[in-house]
Amino acid sequence: MKAAEGFARDLRQWMHDPLLRMWSQPTARTANGLFNEALDAAWAPLAGKPQRALVAARQAFFFARMAAHGDAGLWTVAREQLELLQRLFHDPRHGGVYSRLPTERAGAPAKELYTNAFAVLAYAEGHARSGDTRWLDLADQVLDEILRGFALPDGNLATATSEDFGECLAGPAQNPQMHLFEAVLHLWTVGQREKHARILRDLALAIHSRFFDAQCGALMELPLGSEGNWQEPGHQCEWFTLVTLAGAAIAGTPLVSAIESAFAQALQVAARHGGVLPLKLSPAGEVLDGSHRIWTQLELVRAMALQEDMDEVLFATAAQALQARFLHAKGWYEVIADDGTVLRTDMPASTPYHLVTCFDEVSARMQQD
Repeated sequence: MKAAEGFARDLRQWMHDPLLRMWSQPTARTANGLFNEALDAAWAPLAGKPQRALVAARQAFFFARMAAHGDAGLWTVAREQLELLQRLFHDPRHGGVYSRLPTERAGAPAKELYTNAFAVLAYAEGHARSGDTRWLDLADQVLDEILRGFALPDGNLATATSEDFGECLAGPAQNPQMHLFEAVLHLWTVGQREKHARILRDLALAIHSRFFDAQCGALMELPLGSEGNWQEPGHQCEWFTLVTLAGAAIAGTPLVSAIESAFAQALQVAARHGGVLPLKLSPAGEVLDGSHRIWTQLELVRAMALQEDMDEVLFATAAQALQARFLHAKGWYEVIADDGTVLRTDMPASTPYHLVTCFDEVSARMQQD
């Protein structure tokens, strides 16, 4: 495990400088205390970007997790973001969390499942760090509002709705439901409320039936039978992590064995592509988008760190690719073409969430070994 040990050490150092340093500078936040949507290569805020609840939630989670790794003072930043998330984005009338500030909502869906799921995750982490049941109760409240507001007549969940949840603006998709599963898992882990275990199991059963294509052995991005459907290897990795962490809560559900095979296929894809994952594949496994995202690489490394029988050679290759291709002294590259060309130099405030969750699992693996 020398490669993993070295990677964990290097990643810890990089997480403090440049990552924490860039997001701790005064210009990383706006006058209202929210984080800017993204910073450019020189750490200057990108102009003209909306301020989203998703960023507040993910940055709250990031700073709270970094506080858990020994930087206790960072909890103050996390708590501030949680307070802003609740005060600026929660809808006291209809429930749920608005996607954007009131002045920036024109032309955008009012409520998104993805954003609401991350609000639950962030509030749950707030309770984990502080022990304050207020955050646990808020997480539980938003979860109830999600399950009521985004529910469709057929039992599936809308991806986006109007302000009052009365109109479905975007149909079901796997990724938002995956993050709802993640949020409920974290809520159950930190709160140990039995109802969350039941919801988690119900989600596992529903997601398997809605999205798992047995013929190609992977979770699709759209419900089965949707025209133009596709799969993303990075999401198979992310699902492997979540299913592994869920453990006994979803034991015996078909999602468990389905994800084991889907992840095995994703590892084969990574091995064929030099330790990196293309973004999109057809149901048959043909590459539709060969570009590489930092989040997919992080999810690959994170999932492999949870494997009992880790392929140490492939892990070392994937970790080295993450460090060599994506991470640099001033931050990271968000998107890289298959030929290595950097396609995005801006650094979104939503990405540190992926970085810290990867760091969580790699660090935990080192403690076990």
